[in-house]
Amino acid sequence: MSAEPLSTQIEDLDSKTVNLADAPLERGGMPGSLVAVEERLAGILGAELSSLLRVRVQVELKQTTAIRFRELTEEQEPGVVNVLEFEQLGGLGVLDLSWPTFFAILDRLFGGTSTVKPPVRSRLSKVEERVARRITHVFARSMETAWRGVVPFTVKHLRIETRIASSNLTTKDEWVLQTSYEIRAEGESLGQLRLLMPSALLDPFRNRLSGPSEPRKKRDYPWEDDFRKLLPDVPVELVAELGRAQMTLDQILSLQVGEVIRLNQPAERPVMVSIAGVPKYRGDISVHFGNIAIQLRSADGRTLQAQDQNDE
Repeated sequence: MSAEPLSTQIEDLDSKTVNLADAPLERGGMPGSLVAVEERLAGILGAELSSLLRVRVQVELKQTTAIRFRELTEEQEPGVVNVLEFEQLGGLGVLDLSWPTFFAILDRLFGGTSTVKPPVRSRLSKVEERVARRITHVFARSMETAWRGVVPFTVKHLRIETRIASSNLTTKDEWVLQTSYEIRAEGESLGQLRLLMPSALLDPFRNRLSGPSEPRKKRDYPWEDDFRKLLPDVPVELVAELGRAQMTLDQILSLQVGEVIRLNQPAERPVMVSIAGVPKYRGDISVHFGNIAIQLRSADGRTLQAQDQNDE
């Protein structure tokens, strides 16, 4: 294998944009260990986003390409461009979420179904910026974990831009590795995110990344069987929501004992049942051995929740 830096080998390629997943190693192709790291990052990020959104999230590695930074700066569509610093590597990176992807994740985070249309504007509100920082924190933590066994480093979130050209990632003629991941929540695509890293940033670690990608081995943890036995006994909160009402502060302050508060739930409609905060079932209110009870009717809580929102 050639000892030339990765950035130099990329410049020798015929095409400006190269799919490194398909290119041979001696022509600047993506090293096998880098593939393994990126796949590991996808798995860890999926678990982290599942915890954040409280639904099952899958993150799939799509491809890694090499592209001149100049071409990235020519993109006109706004996005949530998170500028990162890789402290031990001595360089910058970018976590880029397209406008539709970010607002689909934002909608899911607040209990929606990710069908909301992104607003027609080019700036984020203060709340949206906080959410973007939270997502970036999750990505940074996942990236640090995925890379720890190859090149340990710390990821620091510097700022948020809406154009890649404003990130000052590198000079316009430098090559950038662009890795795309697709995000799916409960089987529905929320869009893609991109990680941008100057190829020269990885040159000092090329030897560590040049090994072939090895198949993952199943880990044999001595405590795994005991953990599986204990897992069914873990308590989980189940909540049946009778309905909701929205009132002004003045109305709340004037409430008197005996007044009736009208909820948004029709009397004939079954109530929503959530498990650990995630809508799972619909059921009818009943009485069982003297206590209020719920008789489950259906197991498509999220679909029915979306119907409720449309009815409102």
